[in-house]
Amino acid sequence: MHDETRLTKMIQAPAGREETEIFLLQLKGPRIGSRVFLAEGETVFGRSDSCTVVLGVESVSRRHCSIRVEGGEVRILDLGSTNGTWLNGRRLPVDEPTRIEMGDRLEIGEVVYKLLREGDVEAAYLEELRRLAITDVLTGAYNRRYLIEHLEKEVVRCLRHRRPLSLLLFDVDHFKRLNDTYGHLAGDRILEELSARIRLRFLRKADVFARYGGEEFVVVLTETDARQANAAAERLRALVADEPFLVEGAKVSVTVSIGLASLDEETSSTGALLARADENLYRAKRGGRNRVGH
Repeated sequence: MHDETRLTKMIQAPAGREETEIFLLQLKGPRIGSRVFLAEGETVFGRSDSCTVVLGVESVSRRHCSIRVEGGEVRILDLGSTNGTWLNGRRLPVDEPTRIEMGDRLEIGEVVYKLLREGDVEAAYLEELRRLAITDVLTGAYNRRYLIEHLEKEVVRCLRHRRPLSLLLFDVDHFKRLNDTYGHLAGDRILEELSARIRLRFLRKADVFARYGGEEFVVVLTETDARQANAAAERLRALVADEPFLVEGAKVSVTVSIGLASLDEETSSTGALLARADENLYRAKRGGRNRVGH
């Protein structure tokens, strides 16, 4: 089962089936730009956790439709959904498989997909547009818009399944002083190297790293409780503080202050998580910087 509130991943074909390079690109919905790779055999879409692709949207029925890939052909079948399954603006009949061609537009409730093949020029172009829309140009981290969308979906998922979720909000200590001393270009280089260190040496595969604004960043720690998040925050703090940054040929010490927040009864929304992390970030600042506030 795949939940589209999570990072997009390839659907694994059951044993004995080969994966194809055909995929659906989401044009409208909770995960714009995400891709669902279609394996040989059947892929079921709906709100139910039993579906292959779970779409947490009210306009989608529990078992909305299925797509079957077989012998190079792709066919879609509406499973008696309330709002219908639409192909290129036409509502499909129930229980009657309909062939889909490359480039066709598919509507499942309010979620809109386009069928493409890996390697197509159009697919590459749309993928680049998606990348530009969700990433920060300077650092390569996700942008604030993507962060909020991802965090909202993760909060819903974790509350529904009673799973732990934490986040770290941090910023560079005395960043204005660094800019004033070495120049804004040097400040940009520090943010670039900081982001590279975190991506390459700190993040796990399922974590999300985003630039929140200016010199502020957020790491969303999936399946991580408060105790684990505190240990992770200390590792992050040390990763920055223990290794100087090279600025204009000089080694410059850089530190970060980190605010930690975890999902609980009192902190049970995206806004509450970010507010709690912000409070703890300033607690770390008041405590002397280069530390974790919790």
